[in-house]
Amino acid sequence: MNPRASILLFCSVFFLARAAFANEAAIEVLSKTGSFEEVRDNLALEVTRRGMALTHSIQINDMLEKTAREVGAIRPVYVNAEALEFCSPGLGRKLMEANSSNIVYCPLMVSIYVVPEAPKVVNVAYRRIPKGGSTQAQKLFRDVDALVIGIIKDALNPPKTEPDEKESAVRKAPLAPLAAVRTAG
Repeated sequence: MNPRASILLFCSVFFLARAAFANEAAIEVLSKTGSFEEVRDNLALEVTRRGMALTHSIQINDMLEKTAREVGAIRPVYVNAEALEFCSPGLGRKLMEANSSNIVYCPLMVSIYVVPEAPKVVNVAYRRIPKGGSTQAQKLFRDVDALVIGIIKDALNPPKTEPDEKESAVRKAPLAPLAAVRTAG
């Protein structure tokens, strides 16, 4: 191989690897052995407990199954997959006041999924907000990330104590508010 091609190959591999690591750092994934439905319901409960509104439930697995034949898919990607969108009006406004382009971060979203290779492990993924801009913006981004990661951690490890009446009713009820706003793929 000539030296120029070697350098080009090295640079390509270096930048691809760097991009892969950057992408990995931009996504936070937490996992738990358990039931998909329980984790999804706990996430919805944690969002509403913090005074935020669930805006959509996106049935990702259903969308992939509906289009599998059309795209020539030969294996399922997920056993189950859903994304929950939610909004914190106060944080959303602060994000957009800091920079109008931050509109892309509203609503916030977490994805819940189970893969065929590990059917008893429920994964919850969140796309972190990049850390750029002013010191004030960076603090705001850290606050948003901390909020969402806190929601995920609390949903994966709910308290062992008995829930109060309101919480108990929410836990027993199906995701009725989400059923009305489900988005088809």
